[in-house]
Amino acid sequence: MELENFHSFIEHVVARTSIFTLLGQAASENDELVENFKATVADTAKKVRPGSTWLTWLPGVRQWQMWYTGKTSRLVRRHREILFETITPIVQHRLQEMKSNPNWEKPDDIMQDVLEKFEPPPHMDRITYIANWMSTLSFSSIYPTSETATLILYRLAQNPHLIGELLEEQLQVVRDAGFGDDYGNDVFTPEIVERCNLLNSICRESLRLKNESLSVPRIYIGEEDFALSNGTIIHPGQMVLANVFCAHRKTLAGSVEMSDEIAEMKRFNPYRYLQCATPSYRIMEDYLPFGYGRNACPGRAFGMQIVKVLISIILKDYKFAAVEDPSFPIQDRIFLPQGKIIIEKRKRILRT
Repeated sequence: MELENFHSFIEHVVARTSIFTLLGQAASENDELVENFKATVADTAKKVRPGSTWLTWLPGVRQWQMWYTGKTSRLVRRHREILFETITPIVQHRLQEMKSNPNWEKPDDIMQDVLEKFEPPPHMDRITYIANWMSTLSFSSIYPTSETATLILYRLAQNPHLIGELLEEQLQVVRDAGFGDDYGNDVFTPEIVERCNLLNSICRESLRLKNESLSVPRIYIGEEDFALSNGTIIHPGQMVLANVFCAHRKTLAGSVEMSDEIAEMKRFNPYRYLQCATPSYRIMEDYLPFGYGRNACPGRAFGMQIVKVLISIILKDYKFAAVEDPSFPIQDRIFLPQGKIIIEKRKRILRT
């Protein structure tokens, strides 16, 4: 099967898996709900992603933009209608069972946790409250997970020799954990994928070279001017953004100098972090895909675990190759790699 791009395939897998985690097995088999979740995430991302760099400097405008999109978008309204249609009978059934059946086997999903542990505010009914939870969590899981997995898989398509190396590593890690060569997808626990050092190195290197320029916005809350070592003065109340593109490549903004170190840092090296075994989610001053400091992404470790499990399953179950060399953009406003992909189900061969 030929795909126009990897992202559409990954987004479908992530959407169905996310719905299973959020709402349970029956909801994940609702194709209309899966397609609607995907469409809503894609449409909302297009609307709230900065179309102009000046919006990055106006967080108040960005916040209003997100609020306005949520209130007025026809697709968001349609998404909520389908979500209400799906969850209303499920919630009503679960509430009835919780009330009258002490032997009821509780579903193991997030909606059940919300029903048991949280009460809606006085002005909101329970269905709306659950729908708000599910909408927020679906966007925060489908959107970043799909983008990150797509980025990494395109790097593998660009460097196909890595696929074989990752499969060999996967098999060895699974064997060391005591499983046979006929292992299923259930072996890919967080503990197993964290032992895959090459996979971790590739994930970290792929995120380091992600096409991202200005990020990590912070407002200086000090009461006096703050002088940087290069002479730049930051005044109280000013917003500061990190030049992530240059930080990840050890270059200076506007510099044309090209040392051997800078040339090396601009190159994709899948083995760069193999020996140091630094987790792909660990932030440093020169590694900022998840932000920095107290306001760094709180779910980065869990998110990367999901990405690694997803990639491990795809490597095990599918063969894929790029039709031509993938394109990795460096222009502003273009974030994901592009390129046609051929993918097919892998025939399982037991090895001795």
